[in-house]
Amino acid sequence: MAELKPQTSRNPLHEGYLWPSADYDQQLAGVREAIGRTVYLVRLDFSDINLSVTLENKAVTLLEVVNFPAPDPARRLYPHMLILSDGRGINLGHIARLSCDQAFSPKPEQIVYQQKVLLHHWLFRERRLSPQTIRHTSQVQLARILGRIEPRQLE
Repeated sequence: MAELKPQTSRNPLHEGYLWPSADYDQQLAGVREAIGRTVYLVRLDFSDINLSVTLENKAVTLLEVVNFPAPDPARRLYPHMLILSDGRGINLGHIARLSCDQAFSPKPEQIVYQQKVLLHHWLFRERRLSPQTIRHTSQVQLARILGRIEPRQLE
């Protein structure tokens, strides 16, 4: 019987989109070193038709990093979650960036954890707004609401 190998994509957008990126373990070590420190979060909230990004300006203390018992790539639930001093527990799959000492425009040495692919693709990429892109986005969202197959991508 042939050995099954996991399929991998050469598309860089797929790395870190559904499952942690290749440098996840290295970044996780940095997050664990930040336990007890004041941190600032950039959170991602996904729904069926919307993505919201929240840059929090209120500092919280990182109390612990715990194993998440039920990772689920389809729902962006990574294998670890953060326990914060304000009582929240947030899965790392919903954190776009974690920085120390500075909430906005942190220096590279202040960034403890970040999902580079998602930040680039969803936040910092150049956008084209045209009647065609608006129509396509509307069709994709309506198809998702109705449970239909999504229309083909714009070229």
